[in-house]
Amino acid sequence: MRRWPRQSGLRSTTLTPGQSRAPGRTRMPTAKADTVTVYEGCMPIEIMAARGADTMRFGPLRPVGLVDPRTGHRPWANVQLRAENKERTLYNIVGFQTNLKWGEQKRVFSMIPGLEHAEFVRYGVMHRNTFLDAPRVLSAGLCLKEHPNVFFAGQITGFEGYMESAACGLLAARNLYARLEGRELPPPPADTMCGALVQYLTTENKNFQPMGANMGILPPLPEDQRPRDKRLRYMAVAERAVASFQQWLDETAL
Repeated sequence: MRRWPRQSGLRSTTLTPGQSRAPGRTRMPTAKADTVTVYEGCMPIEIMAARGADTMRFGPLRPVGLVDPRTGHRPWANVQLRAENKERTLYNIVGFQTNLKWGEQKRVFSMIPGLEHAEFVRYGVMHRNTFLDAPRVLSAGLCLKEHPNVFFAGQITGFEGYMESAACGLLAARNLYARLEGRELPPPPADTMCGALVQYLTTENKNFQPMGANMGILPPLPEDQRPRDKRLRYMAVAERAVASFQQWLDETAL
């Protein structure tokens, strides 16, 4: 839902009770005004479960790069635990955002092999993801169109992810410094990840949602330069981006 008046350009999305509910699971109640819009990059695990087992298996449970030492094969699925303290006595279940009630979280997550006797010291709570309606209010310089002296950086702009948000902060700082020097910098080239994300933020989109770095937003290589092997193709795209970004840095040196 939009938690601020339309003119503010701010959006916030969360869950709505009774939508895409996994069979037999109880969801936490949310405000009646909330919409059914759920950000795909932070999907609650019960919503993914309702879409089918493969949704989870190709999402937070994907076992890419893992080999079961007992069998020598890649497991069908994998649950990642991330240490929360240096003593490694507290672990977070990665990718298990949830709107389940706490009792259901204990019951359902205890079904995971290896967690049958785990003590749950903190349960998951859904959060709202608030961000600017960037295509409408934000310029390619990461400042407001109507108030160009106001800059934004990080996740609130629509750059999704830790590295992406940090990169956005550096871009905004660079633009701000250039402004103080009496200059206006062009955005990074669209064939770089930062440039592609800025282009995404500033392209008209009535259903705008945050976007993280991914190869899908970069322009494809010319056909005669496009390797058939996916890894080689991605490497070529990355090398092109590095060269393009370096050239942009040289041309816009401060």
